[in-house]
Amino acid sequence: MNPKMRFPCLVFCALMLAAPNSGLAQEAPTSALDTIVVTASRTEEKMREVAANVTVITAEQINSSTASTMDQLMAQQGFYILNQGSQKLLQIRGMGQPSMGNELESPVLVLVNGRRVGGNNLALMGLANVERVEIIRGPSAVQYGSSGMGGVVNIVTRRGKEGEFQATAEAGIGSFNLHKESLGFSGGTHGFDFSGGILNFARNAYDVENGKTWEHTDIDSSTALHLDMGYTFLETHRLGVDFNYYHQNDMESASSGFSDTSAIHNDTEYNSYDYNNYSTAFVYDGAMMDDQFSWLVRYAFGRDRSEGSSRNALYPWSQNNVVDTQSFTAQATYDGAIVSVTLGLDYLKYDLDSTGTVATSEDMAGYVSAKLRLFDDKLIFSAGGRYDDYDLDGNDDDASDDNFSPSVGLAYLPVQWLKFRTNYSEGFRMPSPKQYLGEAPWYVGALDLDPEKSKTFEVGVDMEWSAVTASLTYFHTDWEDKIYANPIATGSWTYRYENLDKSVIDGVEFSLNADIGQFFDWGFELRPYVTLTHLMTTENKDDGSVAEIGDDRLTNIPRNIISYGLHFNYPDYDLMANLNASYNSNIFTMDRRTTSSTYYEYINACSGTVVDLTIEKGLFRFDDENHLKLRVEVNNLFDEDNERYLDYPGPGRNFYVGLKYEYR
Repeated sequence: MNPKMRFPCLVFCALMLAAPNSGLAQEAPTSALDTIVVTASRTEEKMREVAANVTVITAEQINSSTASTMDQLMAQQGFYILNQGSQKLLQIRGMGQPSMGNELESPVLVLVNGRRVGGNNLALMGLANVERVEIIRGPSAVQYGSSGMGGVVNIVTRRGKEGEFQATAEAGIGSFNLHKESLGFSGGTHGFDFSGGILNFARNAYDVENGKTWEHTDIDSSTALHLDMGYTFLETHRLGVDFNYYHQNDMESASSGFSDTSAIHNDTEYNSYDYNNYSTAFVYDGAMMDDQFSWLVRYAFGRDRSEGSSRNALYPWSQNNVVDTQSFTAQATYDGAIVSVTLGLDYLKYDLDSTGTVATSEDMAGYVSAKLRLFDDKLIFSAGGRYDDYDLDGNDDDASDDNFSPSVGLAYLPVQWLKFRTNYSEGFRMPSPKQYLGEAPWYVGALDLDPEKSKTFEVGVDMEWSAVTASLTYFHTDWEDKIYANPIATGSWTYRYENLDKSVIDGVEFSLNADIGQFFDWGFELRPYVTLTHLMTTENKDDGSVAEIGDDRLTNIPRNIISYGLHFNYPDYDLMANLNASYNSNIFTMDRRTTSSTYYEYINACSGTVVDLTIEKGLFRFDDENHLKLRVEVNNLFDEDNERYLDYPGPGRNFYVGLKYEYR
């Protein structure tokens, strides 16, 4: 047997042995496989019909974490976050951009309620009104086009329900003079529905492990706001407005990493950033009374803006990056008992006005997805495709290309609690205007860049029986013309984007959790859990790049990412606690620390485990609807080296105490 296949096969066998015998006369009820998701095919469907590896982070998981923003949540849920100081960028299956925190440059697409918002800096995105987060790993969701090659993250917010009103308010203080306030609400009456959430926080510069302060990591204020309003008429028709706003004001970031800052320790040598992202969508969705035919029309516009300036007298610079976005989507779905088909059109326009770069990028696309259900819905075939026509115009230089990306999948459910799945999909990403044309002073233009392409095959199994939920996936990706930033000369801090001829990434993804309390009927939840990503291959097959680096490993990709912990919930005592540990192995990266003996060499660095603790206890129950709770959080409980990207450590041990009021 191929050694690379031994690990997934062993885990698969263990998973099957842990499951009850499929010959049991009575099948256990399911819940996770019946979860409704909307990201994979851009329409509502049950998890049991999806052939891709889908992860859903629930409202309960969000509440039990210590996370306030999306980057913190994703790190605690077993995803790798590239910490660039002022930016927190997501990587899935080894695909992620360690710079340029904008939607156009990222191979991972971040959506809010299924629509693009123009940015991918997860540090800006608050959780105050989030109901769940859906993650598609890999390019399986070809219906989204460019930027979805590594995966798609869809932040789904709450929607008000008729005749209900709910509200949650929280305020607290913590280490580094942190103060945090949040408010969430939702409701509906006489056909109108509304929901909203706002998060605001600020803090001083934080201490890394062992109490050492990293100067100039202050955040003057960070605000995330979301509002959703709509009116439903004729029972199945809704007109809605969806708005989000993210603003981080005067965020300080050291000019270089922690070690150089500590050595220099000069109050004048740092950078200051302002980030501002907003978008508005007008949406009409409707359906026939039997829901067999449904349709959606959406127009959205917004702006992603970042301003930065240096306080370093030796290297003064300033920049102002603005990306205005417009999008239009129209789609129609037929959902029959045996066949489902979705047809759609997308139009995307980006107007970029950056330091030294002015450009317009347009994409006109059509997409289709279909499913065929056979043998009492035990066998589901799925297929999809998207055609894109891209045009770029900027700085007296033009570029254009077109592409068709297909996908095909199969899900097989021999019993209600067990699903086998396989999927093949192709991804595509156009170079962004800044990658083509450059961005002063850090990047020079590269008009000879080719688009990135990928081909991914995956096979997996999902299981939920009684109190046990598990999932296992093996994937293999051939990645052509990966775009990466390469210094223009040895020792230079100016880069040029280039293509790698070919790269290969393969690995396994595994998750398991079990509610021991449910199994023994204890009356409370006691749930150990683990999520793992193990990359068996991260190979650079570009001979020139391998010769230059001296190694065939892809850079800045951890081979192992593990999240594990224990969740406890005792409703009768209004008590919840969650202990979570997140680990990532070393990354192979360039050492940019000017005080290091390995400066400008490639080294292994940044492995470690961070443990976080959440405790929430009810204090007063005024009546059945009004509750007051005490919330305590301890981040980095054991004060470990919280460094996921070289010389950009996160905070050491820190605390938060808050009061939460809930009206249900």
